[in-house]
Amino acid sequence: MLFSKLAEYLEKLEKTASRLEITAILTDLFKKTSSDEIQKTVYLTLGVLAPNYEGIILNLAEKMVLRAIALAYSKDIDSVTKLYKVKGDVGDTAQELHRPQLFYLLDNSHRQEYQLPLLHQVLRDLLLFVHQTLLS
Repeated sequence: MLFSKLAEYLEKLEKTASRLEITAILTDLFKKTSSDEIQKTVYLTLGVLAPNYEGIILNLAEKMVLRAIALAYSKDIDSVTKLYKVKGDVGDTAQELHRPQLFYLLDNSHRQEYQLPLLHQVLRDLLLFVHQTLLS
């Protein structure tokens, strides 16, 4: 599954308050997810990368995320913070600053969207690196 497809489902879930509608959206998502990707999909829909017993916890502070967004989009932190106060959501702030090419593999010959397993592995590796760096 393409990560962009999962993101569409997550956006639907975010806009939904009805438990029945949430169940229907998740049912549709899980039916369209291959058996190789179901575990990663479930974890990402829960906002985690792995089960708690693995100790891989995102635990990102809001200000750190805003600094990462500012860095990723070459913006100053003050303008990103102001936009965040208007939007009220870190994800919406990043989406406002979004440039489509950031979500594609860098390849001069063609653009390819991220597949879910690749994105999941990159996030896990990055998080493990950050944890190891902070502990050393």
